[in-house]
Amino acid sequence: MGEPFRLPPEAAHARSAELVVYTDQIMRRLASLLPPSYRGVYADRLPPGDTA
Repeated sequence: MGEPFRLPPEAAHARSAELVVYTDQIMRRLASLLPPSYRGVYADRLPPGDTA
């Protein structure tokens, strides 16, 4: 179900602004595993070549 993904160790102590960045990384990674029609707002936010 996709390649394993981990946040960097410093994410354990992230503050509000950093949490937004980490959350976005996680959601984009999850979206890349879904068919395009299920990606919602992340459909246009995937890195080039990062598709299901």
